[in-house]
Amino acid sequence: MAFKALFRPQRLTPSVLRSFRFNSTAAAPATTNVPPQEDVSEINLSQLLLEDALMYRPPPFKPHAGKPPSYVLATYRSFPSLEPVRFQPVSADVLGMPVRRDILWQAVVYERDAERVGSKHIKNRTEMGYSGRKLHQQKGSGRARVGDRGSPIRHDGGRAFGRKPGFDWSTKLPFQVYAKAIRTALSYQYEQGKLFIVDGLADFVTQHQNAGAEFFHKHDLRDKKVTVIVDEFRQNLHNATKDKYGKRMEIIPKEDVNIRDILKPNRLIIESSALVYLAKYFGKAPPISSKSPRPVKEIEEKLN
Repeated sequence: MAFKALFRPQRLTPSVLRSFRFNSTAAAPATTNVPPQEDVSEINLSQLLLEDALMYRPPPFKPHAGKPPSYVLATYRSFPSLEPVRFQPVSADVLGMPVRRDILWQAVVYERDAERVGSKHIKNRTEMGYSGRKLHQQKGSGRARVGDRGSPIRHDGGRAFGRKPGFDWSTKLPFQVYAKAIRTALSYQYEQGKLFIVDGLADFVTQHQNAGAEFFHKHDLRDKKVTVIVDEFRQNLHNATKDKYGKRMEIIPKEDVNIRDILKPNRLIIESSALVYLAKYFGKAPPISSKSPRPVKEIEEKLN
């Protein structure tokens, strides 16, 4: 019985708890927090624990603190002034993707391999123009056995299975990876401030060349590469820019857009309908929020 009494749990009184403080490596405090006239044995331990619990304040609960934003507030502009018209929430899967250089590189290599066409034509043994006669007899000469002069084993013979222009250089890439590369490229251009979304048609009122010259001069685009992604072919835009700015401005239908068309230009102008098409074709989430904010002018009038 005496042995069990040694391991019986003892009640921790306040005086015993305070005595534990002096067993550490730190120096003992010069004075205690208990006033000299107060009796330590009369202090209620539960009261001290209750006061400590009441002093603890947990951090405020934020249910959406760890979630990334679902939409990016994009600015829709008019054409050709490129003045802001309204704000529109666009899915973060379209304009809020992080930059992935590895995915962009794979997509560019995939496109270049698909466009590669070889022009080299290597002659085989039938196209060398030699006679098909056996050079010498099979036996009796003491030399190695040979065939005709165009045999591939001879240094001046034809090539066995020579490469032809119809050789397929294309490589494979999963569609999900290519779609993510398209959305990453759009997000990168938007983050750099080079992507302009047009609310409506990206077209001039007239097809005169002065309209194109005024557009390039007003926005300081004379030395920059400009690409316009349209929903349908814009005749006035094409005629106004094809002669003087045809090398620096490219008009691409929404169905023919590739990864290099998005990354190459210094200014990327895209119609809102074309952006919705790309978001639906290469995306997995609704491209635009159902709740559309009011135009910028109405917000400015309300603030003023």
